[in-house]
Amino acid sequence: PWVRSGHVHFSGGPNLRGFRESDVEAIMEGSPRFFNRVAAYNVEFDLPNPLQTVIRRSQLQEFLSFRSYLFTDGAVAEGDAEIPGDSFYADAGAGLTLSLNIPDYQGRPRGFVIRYEVPFWLSDPINGDSLSFRHLLGFGATITF
Repeated sequence: PWVRSGHVHFSGGPNLRGFRESDVEAIMEGSPRFFNRVAAYNVEFDLPNPLQTVIRRSQLQEFLSFRSYLFTDGAVAEGDAEIPGDSFYADAGAGLTLSLNIPDYQGRPRGFVIRYEVPFWLSDPINGDSLSFRHLLGFGATITF
């Protein structure tokens, strides 16, 4: 249900976090948006985080990391039959990332990352207001062989 609702984030493409819900909705309705060309940017600005300061001062710093950040994404897309001409999409929001790293016997990273992001602004949203509560959950893993 979370994937079908658009609340689970899959990376790839232009990585427009705020448009994930409307993208999944379009796919579920049988009319996904296709683009011939996309140029995108994704920027994150780290925020001071008291919990990360505590982690750095402890022995957990080798295994655990906690980030808080602001982000913005933007893309210019061309080629969607449903949207005439070139289209510009942008979003902005805040996020938290919890990383757990358990290095293997050679010291290579091995672990996972959980991201919770709240894109609170969208340019020209397909459904809803530009300023609205939206949220995403992302999961990533690093497994070295």
